[in-house]
Amino acid sequence: MSATSQHSPTSTDSSTSSDSEDSEASLKKKKQKKKKLRKSKTDYFSRVRTPEDSIKRYDTVLELVKKGLTKSEAYCKTRVDRNTIVNQAPIAELAVVNPEMFRALRVNFKKGSNLQKFAKLCEDQCLLKINQTRICALKEKGDLLDIKRK
Repeated sequence: MSATSQHSPTSTDSSTSSDSEDSEASLKKKKQKKKKLRKSKTDYFSRVRTPEDSIKRYDTVLELVKKGLTKSEAYCKTRVDRNTIVNQAPIAELAVVNPEMFRALRVNFKKGSNLQKFAKLCEDQCLLKINQTRICALKEKGDLLDIKRK
């Protein structure tokens, strides 16, 4: 009986050690799966920090509208709010209509500057009669988004 009792603790010891090894292996697999399932922040949204980023996003929405999507569908697809596009649209409009004036304003935009303030400066330039007529013509033609503030 002593031989049996000696044999069973060793068998339980070996089974517990193999169980712990199996559990460690399964934990490693679970961690690997979790890492694969996580998405980075850039998958959900991309933060716009420069006027060029704003123009790029505006152009993306414009291309989707030209392909036949509605503006609201294009906003959803690019994961951006309508008001954000409306507020930053003057940046892209000025860049298209009057690139020299845009470059002159762009020189003053430094890293860390407020994009909304820059959009306001661009909007002031867009309201000039010369630029405003060009913008209206391009909106009617379909080369710019026909969006207005509510």
